[in-house]
Amino acid sequence: MNAMRGIWAKVTGVVVAMVVLAVAVVVATTTTVVVDGSAGAVEGPPPRVGTPTKDVAMDPIAGPIRDKWKVDAVGLFGTGTDISYARIKVLAAKPGMVAVALTGSTESVAAVNPDTGANLWTAPAPVKSVEDCVFSRDGRLGCLTSAYGASPQLTIIDDAGRVVTAKALPKSEGSGKLHAGGDGFLVTTASGSGRGGPVTLNWFASDGARTWSVPTAGKGTVSEPLISQSGNIVLVVGDHGVSAYSLDHGMLLYDAAPELRRMRDTTVGEAAAIRISAVAHGAGFAIGFSTNSSERILFFNSTGHRVGELKDYSMPSVETEGDRIPVARSVSYSNRGVGVVLGSTGKIKWEQASDGSSYGDLEIFGSQYLVSKDYDNGRYTWTVFDLESGTRTGVIGAGTYQEPVGTDGGRLIYEGRRTEADPYPGGLAAYDVRTGREAWWLPVPGYEVDATVVGPYLFRAENPSGKPATVARIS
Repeated sequence: MNAMRGIWAKVTGVVVAMVVLAVAVVVATTTTVVVDGSAGAVEGPPPRVGTPTKDVAMDPIAGPIRDKWKVDAVGLFGTGTDISYARIKVLAAKPGMVAVALTGSTESVAAVNPDTGANLWTAPAPVKSVEDCVFSRDGRLGCLTSAYGASPQLTIIDDAGRVVTAKALPKSEGSGKLHAGGDGFLVTTASGSGRGGPVTLNWFASDGARTWSVPTAGKGTVSEPLISQSGNIVLVVGDHGVSAYSLDHGMLLYDAAPELRRMRDTTVGEAAAIRISAVAHGAGFAIGFSTNSSERILFFNSTGHRVGELKDYSMPSVETEGDRIPVARSVSYSNRGVGVVLGSTGKIKWEQASDGSSYGDLEIFGSQYLVSKDYDNGRYTWTVFDLESGTRTGVIGAGTYQEPVGTDGGRLIYEGRRTEADPYPGGLAAYDVRTGREAWWLPVPGYEVDATVVGPYLFRAENPSGKPATVARIS
């Protein structure tokens, strides 16, 4: 089953990088004022702040589950569709439109009405070898394609299904990775061998008229970027540091190298590495630094100016369109806490005592809940807090092989197997956030079936051998 997709406020589980103290200064390819690691006055236009396109909860499904509608590949892509090896993938959603790709002998992209399943285009867009599609903030559809032996390509499609433009990308180790990037699209392409090497950030305006490109050479192994479209921020976290760029122009806003050099001079005798985490949020970004003896978080606005500092707290690496940041305090095993900090000021909004959570176990869902994962008496539990008030809502004791992936408001949605005996990959389960009881279960019995959350919608695609593939919206 595909990894859960969609526009959650779920903290993306970006690995917290171990920053080696031999730090190299990164040479920016964009026009900036020199940033010293504390505040930078950045040349250029102010950031574009728009409507958040993340942090939206799934439409409520109380259960029992049913098909709201169901269509097959022939109905979506035409009577000439070769169904021999066809597979349907639901890839992207915006209000009033869902993008669906067909792979196999016939390859193209269609658009359907999320409420009725009706086809919205007179003919599918002839886009082949589709890896992924996303909608930009201003509504254009971008699809990343990667044919064998060819460089990846970004194809931009309008609301009528017409190809606006196609942009070739640098040849990449792997197919690259596509992200919604404000009023455009951000594609990462790898410049090293294998996964996890240096990458290049490639941004394209939704009409294809304007682009920027920034290499991350000198950052070492880097994760996928952290993006906040409302904050106009893209962060690159690597094992040599972290850098912040404006999403719409690629200007360097912050480089952690000077701060890391200062820390190196004061950590003699400690471990040879500093732990670093980063958050892209709707009001700017935050960078966390931890050593064996200290923890602190620096807060910056969308232009790279420092607006606050918080000591003795740590945070996971996350991306969100709001400004609520999950944090943990761990003075000792008996003196721990979890809470929320305002990214715009660096001030604690609320904090609750915690029995055993660490900063890697905190997630935010649907702009409604902070969820803390704990381990107790041989099993995992998830404590749910109201994101705004800090009120403890309930405790969910899901299976060891399940992980939460989103919320529909009254329930947390989990992916995986409920028990070890369940067939892989398991399915989706919904648990009531107050009672902890299972509300419904959507089994995924094998690789011919795929349950996917895309935007606020839940879909089930079935790809039986020798029969037309189908896709249904679940309600």
